Amino acid sequence: MKENDERKDFVFKITVIGDGGVGKTSLIKKYTKGSFKKEYIKTL
Repeated sequence: MKENDERKDFVFKITVIGDGGVGKTSLIKKYTKGSFKKEYIKTL
């Protein structure tokens, strides 16, 4: 296996801030799990 073909895993810590109901959780779920729900469920 060539050096460029090796799989590399990265860990990122991201802080998302904003007002309630603007879609912070939806944005994170879209990019981490590939899903998006249109209904609003309040998260704490």
